[in-house]
Amino acid sequence: MTTDATALTERRPDDDALRYALSAAGPGRALDATEGGGLLRVRDAAGHPLLAIGAPTEIAVPGEARRLLGPGAPTGPVWWTEVRTTLPGARGAALAGRFTARLAERLGGTAWPDPTRHDPGGPADTGAAPVPAAAHPAIDALTATSAVLLQDRPVVGVSPWLQDALRAVHESGRTLYLVTPEHTRLTLPLYELLPTQPLRWVVRYGETFYDGFTGAALTWRDGGYAERTGPDGQPVLAAAWHDSRLPYLDDPHGPELISRHNALAGSAERRLTFHVRTRHNAREDLVLGGALEAVWRAVTGGPPAGWGPAEPAGRPWSRAELTAMARERAPEPSYLLVTGGDAAASAALRIARTTAGVEEEATLTFGFASADSVPLQELPGIAAELAARHGLRTLRVTWRATDAAPACAPLFPGLPAPLGFALGAGEPTAPRGGEPLPVTALPLGPAGRDGQWYPFGGGVEHWQDFRTLIGRLSRPMTDWSDGMTG
Repeated sequence: MTTDATALTERRPDDDALRYALSAAGPGRALDATEGGGLLRVRDAAGHPLLAIGAPTEIAVPGEARRLLGPGAPTGPVWWTEVRTTLPGARGAALAGRFTARLAERLGGTAWPDPTRHDPGGPADTGAAPVPAAAHPAIDALTATSAVLLQDRPVVGVSPWLQDALRAVHESGRTLYLVTPEHTRLTLPLYELLPTQPLRWVVRYGETFYDGFTGAALTWRDGGYAERTGPDGQPVLAAAWHDSRLPYLDDPHGPELISRHNALAGSAERRLTFHVRTRHNAREDLVLGGALEAVWRAVTGGPPAGWGPAEPAGRPWSRAELTAMARERAPEPSYLLVTGGDAAASAALRIARTTAGVEEEATLTFGFASADSVPLQELPGIAAELAARHGLRTLRVTWRATDAAPACAPLFPGLPAPLGFALGAGEPTAPRGGEPLPVTALPLGPAGRDGQWYPFGGGVEHWQDFRTLIGRLSRPMTDWSDGMTG
């Protein structure tokens, strides 16, 4: 498996510091850089890969390193330099550890992790082929249909390594399996990527494996992880997931289970999620990120702490800088991460230039200690501001009774429930065929000129009202995000 380690230093690694740290690999080593200089590879005299070193990244957002590495990480600004090695076992851990320790020694700071590591296991136990030397440095094993990335760290985020690996396996038509032990969590942006990408979270629990997103028990078969099925042909749920699971709305005992869920959720922590889609005319003076910031301020009382193209998202929040990066990447779309630092808040933002204009799609999630602390009374005002000032197309707000921490454990996360749905100006708000709507719309702007806000009761039983609403508006439901994924 690959071993990864991180140096968190007070000063930026310069050439002298890198040379000093590279002496950990011994003499006679060859170096080469990837296109763009984002990755430095170290090989031995025979050409075998030893280390892959990511470009140092300044983390200026307080709490961002701790969010990803745990309580032992520094809270203040640091330079983050991550290194990986494909050398097996203790040899690889020792080499990566020596490199990061020397950087920290020269530049001030700390190295993560401590020398004791836990192997999450995976394809080495199940017959996957070792990764070729020329393959991506994040990949541990490769088959005709699969690529496997093993991670043993407190939190896994949307790192540059993971993004590059995902692009590589997508181009090859493979599926990327992210294998972790049961104590690892995923950041919310990575968790929400799972159903949209050729990416599956595989959790090792003892000697068994299961899908950390769906709970399906998995086994290694024919070069990939496959779902185990029961006598009825349906996927078997892993015990680690099933113990905390409440069945979905279409369960035969749905009404009884919904009542049980709502009763249990009465005093639970809450996770509040906004799915926002906006559209703007392409203008030279257009500054992006306004809708995301407006929601964030309304919920937290202030702006986001930071942003970046990957996690850690270490740049201080700046809509101007965010816009400049999106312009540089155009006409290619941009995918950006937004963080609250120490706060239980995070977001992902997609920006695309289309024939209709510049479109933004943001998913924002906020954690709360209880249902009573969620600012439900602010939701109509948030919808109104987005409609009046930020080119709102659609807004969907949900919550769920689950851990409020800004990372997701491989357990059933609770059922999402709808709180409200909004359509901006120009979106279809007239009921199809004059049928009555299941909820009373609140107009956004004078006489509803800016759109409509449709409030829901916040219980899982209200998904039926949501489906009915979408079905009776003059546009197919498939034009909007699936309500059950919120």
